[in-house]
Formats: sequence, structure tokens, C-alpha cells
Amino acid sequence: MPKFSIILTTWNRASILPKTLTSILNQTFADFELLIMDDGSTDNTWNVLTEFALKDPRIVLSKHDRCRERVISRKELMNECKGEWIYWVDSDDEIIYGTLELLNHAIKTYLDFKVFNFGQIIFSLTGTDLKVAQELPDWEGEGMNHFDSGRVGTGGFVFKRECLKDIEPLPEYDNIFDLADWFGVKVEEWFNKNAPGVEHQKYNQADKFCGNPWGDDFVFMWLLTRKFKSKKLPINPYISYIRTENWAYEFATNSGVMG
Repeated sequence: MPKFSIILTTWNRASILPKTLTSILNQTFADFELLIMDDGSTDNTWNVLTEFALKDPRIVLSKHDRCRERVISRKELMNECKGEWIYWVDSDDEIIYGTLELLNHAIKTYLDFKVFNFGQIIFSLTGTDLKVAQELPDWEGEGMNHFDSGRVGTGGFVFKRECLKDIEPLPEYDNIFDLADWFGVKVEEWFNKNAPGVEHQKYNQADKFCGNPWGDDFVFMWLLTRKFKSKKLPINPYISYIRTENWAYEFATNSGVMG
């Protein structure tokens, strides 16, 4: 059984995948598997993935015939994981070469924890920023208090695989609005049970309640921390590239600045 299972979903990112995959495969801590879902890509993504997989047996590939979106893709990959710990990575980002070594050290140091959250390095065309890890609210008993989106995202948490059997699973939605509707109900249920009368952010379809754009990472971390407390780590091992606009994406790709 590998120590880590890294899961990565991708769609039409053939041009930037090599940098992401290289950052993962060059880790100083090599005891991991890399599970990748090609979510119905129509470009050269599958060929890029198979070329890498032929060179490294730690890569396990899956493919959808059509795009089913990241919630379903990540859920399927987590069900196939064999590693002791699971780490999410987005297909347009990178991790520093010592990421898994840092996480393994934390795991051996804080034996009572099954979930860890940490910071990120954010790159955009307007500059670089540090998204420092935040202390997630704690409360007496199991799990964490409620927290809103923005606290933690993909690449900013790792958890023990055995946690999956004790938490509510992600729903199988391929629509962001269905996911947000479902999550809004879950948050209200939590407050009604654990903090009745306490003021909190209310879900409405006009806002980004789950985050931007999908927020499945936030939703999953929220579900995970209903049962398990997360240990904050003062590290920033994940490099997140902001490519939200076509002109920015094209400029970054053509210039070689990012991606």
C-alpha cells in the first residue's frame, strides 16, 4: 500500500499537463500512486497522459467518454485509491518537489490527526501572493465548527483514506447549481442541529456559496471536518495558477510565464 494517493482530474489541458505531472513525479518522497481521470477531453490530453503513464508505473489512468465534471470524477478516483493518505491536486497547478516529504513529516509528528490543512502560493498575471493556512474553528467534541468558503481549497489539505467510511459522501452532480443547492441544505441542517439561532451566511443561488467556480474542494473539506479535526500546518507547498480568463490563459501560455 503506498503512503499517498494523489488524485487529479483534467479536461482539455494537454498543453499544461506536463508541468503539473512533472512536479508530482519529481517528488523527493516517492511512495505514492497518481490516479488521473481524463474527464472526456477532446484535445490531446489522453495522449499526453498515456505517454507519461508508459514511463512511470505509479500512474493509474481512467477516462470518461464525456465530461462528467469534477465532483463525479474525484469521487470515482477516491473509490479507487489504495494509499493510506489522499491528496487532491488540480491539473493546471504544481506542487513543490518536497511537498509529500513535508506532509509525511507532519503525519509522523501529529499522530492524533487524520486531516491537515496548509497554505498555497498563488500566481496570477497581477502578481504573486501567499494564501497562508488558517486555523479552522474548533468546537467541543468531534469535528470542526462551520467555516465559509475561502479557508481551504484543492492542494491545501490532505486526509487519511479511512476517513471516507465515516463521512457523508459527495453527491454525484455534474451541475454546479445542483451541488450548491445540496450544500446549502447541508449547512442549514448543521446549524439547526449544532448552533440554532447563530447568524451565518445563507445560501442563495445568486452568490458563490460553495466558492469559485465549483467549490467541490471546499464542500468536501467541510464534510470531512464535520467528523475530524484538522491540524493547521505553517507550510505553502502548493502552487496555484490563476487562469480564469481566456486572454490571461493565452498570454500566460504563449509567454511561458505560467502553464
